[in-house]
Amino acid sequence: FALTAKTRTTLSSAAIDALTVIAFDLAAMFWSASGRGHHPRFLLHDSPRVADMSPVPYAAIFEAVKAAEQLGQDPPNFQYIITTTEAPPDELKKDHLILELDASTPAGRLFKRDL
Repeated sequence: FALTAKTRTTLSSAAIDALTVIAFDLAAMFWSASGRGHHPRFLLHDSPRVADMSPVPYAAIFEAVKAAEQLGQDPPNFQYIITTTEAPPDELKKDHLILELDASTPAGRLFKRDL
């Protein structure tokens, strides 16, 4: 599948832009985790445009990270943090740290208070 110049201009949306950045970031981190490259192997995506994505590409982000985790070292030699307003896939809830925050009360905030 090759993108032509015309195709690139018709595939513009917030979701595609967000997925492009996420895919590039993950590729750089995975490349480094495989021993090639100089990425710090730490990646934080702060609330990508999940509302603009359908469930399939949103789930694919988590599937890609899970696959890289299973193919790599034990424990994984990278750390990926993603903040979202949507719950992650159920199969990831068992083995991964999920921190649910709620800014409406001090107890639900990251440091349990206003800074």
